[in-house]
Amino acid sequence: MKLIFLTLSIIVFISLNACSVSEDPYADNQFMGEMGVSGNIVMHPVMDTKRGMLQSKMPLPADWEIVIPKTLMDPNIIGPGGIKAYFRSGGMYAFSQDPFLQQSYQQMGRTMRAAISVDQIVEQDLVPKLHAQGLKMVKHYPLPQIAQRYREENSKLFKASIPSQEIYDALGTEWVDNKGKRMLIIVDEYISIIQGDTLWGYLLKMIEHRKNNSMQRSMLLSTVL
Repeated sequence: MKLIFLTLSIIVFISLNACSVSEDPYADNQFMGEMGVSGNIVMHPVMDTKRGMLQSKMPLPADWEIVIPKTLMDPNIIGPGGIKAYFRSGGMYAFSQDPFLQQSYQQMGRTMRAAISVDQIVEQDLVPKLHAQGLKMVKHYPLPQIAQRYREENSKLFKASIPSQEIYDALGTEWVDNKGKRMLIIVDEYISIIQGDTLWGYLLKMIEHRKNNSMQRSMLLSTVL
């Protein structure tokens, strides 16, 4: 069973970044119009660069562009008016009280970490790093609709037949630097508890905009990004 847990940890963590090829129900011009996004909405292909295959499709205005980041500073999406969107893996972790698993992780050079809440992720992981970069958090709020969509997407992925408890959560955070540039960072957290052992991780969606109303527009965009 413990070997199964180790195998599942790899599968789950890969699944956190996986998407199936599908026509997104949010790709609706009326829906996007209500969000304040103008222009013709089309399904942009998202390619798996390693395998040269179509990974998914994303509904975005026709004049937006999905790009392949060459460095950690490069965006994944570029839009007009200074809109930039970034998708990053915040962390992937496992935790168990079992001595065998603890030793196995140490031998692999990995450190176990107990699951924490999405609020604690922001306080422990994001705040110190972003403060060091001159960013200050000005607001944060729960995003149950984002967590629900994340839950629906992951339900389409392969699951082992072992009983597990799955928890999803999402938090929106707004930041500003000393030059007035604002950024929205959405934290998506996933926790899977399998027979007392925990697999968990989180993804970051970062959206920046140069205009003063960036947070309102970016918050609406976050429902499809």
